[in-house]
Parts: sequence; C-alpha cells; structure tokens
Amino acid sequence: MVRISWIIFLTLTLCFLPGIAQTQTITVTSAPDVQYLKKRLKQKKFTPRFINAVLKNYEPESFPSVMRLNMLGFLNPPQHSVLVTEEGVLKSEEFLEKNKKAFLRVERRDRVPSTVIAALLWVETKHGRLTGKYHVLSAFGHLVQATRKDVLKELTSLAIESEKSKNKPTKHIAKMLSQRAKRKSDWALNQLKALEQLHKKDKKMAEELLGSFAGAFGIPQFIPSSYWTYAKSLKIGKVADLYNPDDAISSVGNYLKKEGWNSKRRKRQMKALMHYNNSQDYAESILELSEKIVQSQKAASSDNSQATN
Repeated sequence: MVRISWIIFLTLTLCFLPGIAQTQTITVTSAPDVQYLKKRLKQKKFTPRFINAVLKNYEPESFPSVMRLNMLGFLNPPQHSVLVTEEGVLKSEEFLEKNKKAFLRVERRDRVPSTVIAALLWVETKHGRLTGKYHVLSAFGHLVQATRKDVLKELTSLAIESEKSKNKPTKHIAKMLSQRAKRKSDWALNQLKALEQLHKKDKKMAEELLGSFAGAFGIPQFIPSSYWTYAKSLKIGKVADLYNPDDAISSVGNYLKKEGWNSKRRKRQMKALMHYNNSQDYAESILELSEKIVQSQKAASSDNSQATN
C-alpha cells in the first residue's frame, strides 16, 4: 500500500510546519489532456465501458493540486510524529471504547493489538473525520498524465526552483522527476485496473468514490489494489465497507496480520507498518501513540483500583 496517509497533514502540517508550508508557493499551471488520458487507457486495454466511465466522470479542476501534492510533496515530506498528542491518546481511547466489540474480535482473530489499530486509524483520518474529498477516479486519471512532456517539464522546473537553496544538481533533479513520473503513472494505471474490477461489481461506488489526493479512501485510507487484497468485513460473507468502523478495524487487522505483524518483534511490527506506508516516521509514530494509549489505560485502571480500595 502506498500512503498515502497524508490527508490529515493537508489540514495540520501545511499550517504549522515551515518546511511543508513552503510547498504552498509551488503552483502547477498545467491543464489535463483528456485525449492523452484516453489514449493511455486504450493502450493498457481497459474496457470501453470503463474508459467511458472514467471520461464521463472526470473532474479536471483538481489536476494542478493532485499533480503538485503527488509529484512534489516528497520535497518536504510530512512528519507523522506531530499527531502523537494527548488529543490523539484521548480520542483513541474513546474510539476503542465506542467500538470495543469489534476491536476484541479483531484482536483475537489477527493477534494485532487494538491500540495499534486505533493509533493507525487516528494517524490516517482521525478515526474517519478526514477521509478526503478528492474524486478518486480523477486523481488516478491525473497521475496517468505525469509522463506528459509538458507536465514533466513544468514539474522539473518547479522542483529545481524549490531545491535551489540546497544546491542540488539540476540533472539529478530532472532524472529523479522523470523516474518518479514514470512510477506514478504506471502505479495510477494499476490502481485504475483495480477500480475497473470494482466498477464491474459496484458502478456507483467506483464512479463516485472520494478520498485523498493520492486516491486512498475510507477510514483506513486503502488504495484500490489494497482494498481487493486486504479489505475484510467483520461480518462473514459481506463486502467490506471502509467507511464503517467495524470493517475499517477488521481490514487494518487483516492487513497487518498478512504483512507479518508480530507483537513480540518490533522489527516485524515496523516492517508491517512500513508496508502500509513506506515511512519510518509513520511506523514509529503509530507505535509510540499505541504505547501512550496503553500507558494511559494502565494509569486509569490503577486510579480506579485505588479509588475502589
């Protein structure tokens, strides 16, 4: 899974972290090219029905922001540790209590601590409060176009300007952006393939799905390919609804279990979390928040015990 868990930072870190705030001065002026998108989808043998659905529902106005955030956001990566707060602990405890039955079932089934799942869902979307308002089909449709010569030229110029004070060689930046554009474009096509599968089963959901600028959706912010691989409803035989807390909790537990979570080995924990989002800061922040939740619960339990005695 690519993470995309940056949606919450759009609200927080852009305002409070100087390094992130600087990216706000980067403006992408390129416009989408629907014919280019159509050509690429045909080349990759998408069905005519799905191509028509993409083009019919395509929202061009988000092209500049999606391109900027996905292609240039790495220049000033977010720090997930800003979300390890007293509020995060308090809200996670409330979320754990509110969804106690689901957490107990998933912890027994997958052997993933409830506090870790609660911490992850806090970091991702504040337990569903910030799931994103970008049109998912369009976000991937935009990223398919990252390899367009005019778009890549502009992105490279913006990156060079942004990194000017760091004295990085322009050739290095140009090569890096070219490689990144290729990866993002190919990745977006793969995600659209997963959405094409979803479109066959639930046309309305696939066409109207909203999420982050990187195409992640639901409380746990799964991308389409991860939805097919890891999403798991708490109700046997039902299709997972990632906007439902029970299914979000179940899907995250299933994800971490499949990626080798081991409660006794921190390296395995870090590896599983970094598969969810390839960021050491992300993984460490979730584990730290989880530990703080455990400490808070123990303190509350001790206080209650003393009060009883």
